[in-house]
Amino acid sequence: MNGGTGTWLARIVGMIARLALLSVSLAFDLAALVCGLGGHPVLALVPLGIGLLLGLAAVLRRRRARVALVSALGLGLCYSAIRLAIVRAPEGWLVCEGTRCTKGGPWFARLLPEAASLDSGLMLARSVGLVTPAEARSYARAFAAPLAGAPEVPNALLLRSRPGRLVTLVHEPEGDGEVPAIVFLHGFGGLSTAYLLAMVRSGLSRFEIVAPALDAFARWDEPAGAAAIDEVIAALPPRVNRSNVLLVGLSNGAIFGARYAPRFHATLLLSGIGETDAPCLHVVTGREDVRISVAWVREQAEQLRRAGVEVHLTVVPGADHALLITHTEAWVPEAISLLEGR
Repeated sequence: MNGGTGTWLARIVGMIARLALLSVSLAFDLAALVCGLGGHPVLALVPLGIGLLLGLAAVLRRRRARVALVSALGLGLCYSAIRLAIVRAPEGWLVCEGTRCTKGGPWFARLLPEAASLDSGLMLARSVGLVTPAEARSYARAFAAPLAGAPEVPNALLLRSRPGRLVTLVHEPEGDGEVPAIVFLHGFGGLSTAYLLAMVRSGLSRFEIVAPALDAFARWDEPAGAAAIDEVIAALPPRVNRSNVLLVGLSNGAIFGARYAPRFHATLLLSGIGETDAPCLHVVTGREDVRISVAWVREQAEQLRRAGVEVHLTVVPGADHALLITHTEAWVPEAISLLEGR
């Protein structure tokens, strides 16, 4: 290779490297913008700083470019180290990957606060018309309440299961004796720690709670969902009374999870209803729910009754699609009654 060819090759490689740095810089800047607009301007300073430093590394030469690149890496590593050190599951909770349970969970779930993911996701959903502004405000208030009183927790929204690798959040009650359990199936958007914190704080802390994290779409009726249900049942903690396990499904978890009701002692569906061969369902829905309307839930309940299913339907005045968190008094007593056999 002659000198001229080597020079041109070096220039091409250098140009590609600068373009790559600029692309990564723009990605960090976009993340900062979304985070800031989502209501977390202080947190947005981290990706903004990394993005600016990477942009400088792309346009500066030699030593100055190296200093900017090292500074960007240093900022990212410092932020990551702090988050990995302070983020832990709430008291009494574990993050389990298969049979391995820890307080911290996977490293990537500890880097971005769940509140930032929720608020940014709601902002993006509102901007593309997936939720109305009123819905977004209602959901933001609902999720903020339980998360505000919690320490920095693993970001459950980033947890995903796949066949052969079940990922769950598990709440363990105090004591060593046998206990009833709740298997919770989340809805569209993924599993949120806010759901579980609301459960525990509203009177369900004395029960084992196992919450599998499927994915953002929560299609529990598909093969991956069916596999997750099989694995959850097979891997219930030893202290669980397997003859007294309550299935609680939310939204998509209710619509697509109702088919698994015959495998549980009892089933309570929140903000949704689905087809089932179970003899009985307990359903709670909000009168102000615009995501899954009360009229549709009533219609589905009547169809199930005509098919021989006993459906106990409770409509909660003033509640919308976030009733699991905002109106625990409307469904938690029923859950306790089903678990205690009253």
